[in-house]
Amino acid sequence: MNAPAPDIHRDLQDLRSRTLRLGGRVEDMVVRATRAMVQRDGTLAEQTMTLEPEVDRMAAEIDTDCVHLMDRWRPGGAEL
Repeated sequence: MNAPAPDIHRDLQDLRSRTLRLGGRVEDMVVRATRAMVQRDGTLAEQTMTLEPEVDRMAAEIDTDCVHLMDRWRPGGAEL
């Protein structure tokens, strides 16, 4: 069986980096939302909610890229 091409490692590293960025953004939103609730800060809550479309977009892009990555790097022929 052949070793995976270096491109797959680059693709996976990119996917990992973007997933970690997404997780960091979500973690920031949870901290902000918690602070908004504890402090009863409606403005902070509204500011936090404005970040949701960006997080949704990032997650959708990662999902789509995962599907493309699996399709691109699926084993075939002698690799099976």
